[in-house]
Amino acid sequence: MIKMLLAFIFRAIALTFMIRVRYRDVLILDIDNTLAHTWESISDAKDLSTRERLKSLKVKKRILKYVRTKYPRHNILYLTARSYRYYFLTKHWLRDVGMNVKYTNLILVKNANKKLWYIETLNKYSSVVFMDDLSYNHEHGEVLYYDNVKEAVKNMDIIYYDFQKITKISEQEL
Repeated sequence: MIKMLLAFIFRAIALTFMIRVRYRDVLILDIDNTLAHTWESISDAKDLSTRERLKSLKVKKRILKYVRTKYPRHNILYLTARSYRYYFLTKHWLRDVGMNVKYTNLILVKNANKKLWYIETLNKYSSVVFMDDLSYNHEHGEVLYYDNVKEAVKNMDIIYYDFQKITKISEQEL
């Protein structure tokens, strides 16, 4: 029941965001493995709780610089698949790495599939850039992808930064 209520609240927050940014440029930015070095932390911090591990994530400085340089005027919606219990931790982490985050532009979803509604809905009224690796399983030596989500995103009229593009940006010189 609580999870359904939280999912409803996040959709309401997203609708508020969408009304505010209607007909404007939007950057939908994932956190784990896109803005943050998440999979590395799973291997490196085995003794930490999930909460402590997420608090200690290192930011991908090149991605941060790229976003600030390439999309300085875009309205950012942080859209990440994490447990709802990490909402405030996530918000504080984003602030700590210098991102402008408010209650109206941070959305947590249960899984990557749930991101599609937000992307599709925003894309109806805004120009959308979507930056999300849509990958998992790095820590086990084989990168896997949310192929159904990737395929749906690739068929949308948006600019999409996938795992390969994010990796290329991450490897550029600062």
